Amino acid sequence: MNLVFSRRLFIPIFGLRRVTNRLIKYWQCPMTDFVLLSNNSVGCVDAFSMRRLGDLGSALVIGGMNISRFVIMFFNRYTYPLRWYETVSFGSVEVTFLPSFSNSGRFWHRRDLLLWGSFFVRSNTRTFYYGGRTAYSGHFREIHDFLKENGHVIDIAILPMGPIYHHSPELTPEELVKAHIDLGAKYTIPVGYDTFPLGREAYGELLNRLEAHIEVVNPSLRKNFIILREGETVNLTNLENIGSTRSNAGSEENTKCVNQSTTRVP
Repeated sequence: MNLVFSRRLFIPIFGLRRVTNRLIKYWQCPMTDFVLLSNNSVGCVDAFSMRRLGDLGSALVIGGMNISRFVIMFFNRYTYPLRWYETVSFGSVEVTFLPSFSNSGRFWHRRDLLLWGSFFVRSNTRTFYYGGRTAYSGHFREIHDFLKENGHVIDIAILPMGPIYHHSPELTPEELVKAHIDLGAKYTIPVGYDTFPLGREAYGELLNRLEAHIEVVNPSLRKNFIILREGETVNLTNLENIGSTRSNAGSEENTKCVNQSTTRVP
């Protein structure tokens, strides 16, 4: 899901450097069944990372229409371009491409040639919603209604939070709480914050705002948010005991940053 293994964005030597050095090494990443790309922005499609995923044996990429033309030069495997509300099946796993309120493009030219979106992943035992890169809009409620009509609920929603800058298609902490309520998800995991200095927020500010806003809206909602710190992991196979399945990684080799975690469907 929009993985970036690189230490710098844009340019290898002179680009924006990560806020911290605690990151997943690409050789520590397990072989993935599929990679979900919500759009082709620099922060979501990193050429170095895609090449490494391909070298590790990742099977395929799923994204919006025209995704193939943007990844074929550095990911020599299968791609599945989808339109909104299209579904592709892989045995017991189904992936549905859904709307998002975003845009696509790299740098300042060739904008919006790739269809952006979000993903609903369903297996025999669990459902996930990955919001991709998106701002807040009514599409969250529309997705909830669409899934409800088809007899589905979201067990775990993975939603972006920040970076915050002018006209950025990202969720603020306050909007993330609204999106969680609109989707009707059992649990929500915020991702994307405190990774690269792309926004105007201070380090740690977005998490503090999220915690404060939950207290204002409804303190009982706090148990439905899985807020991970760097080095913390969570086992998503046992939702009933989600609080007891969290742990802290004890070494650099086992460190997982939530902003880069690879979720495998159980």
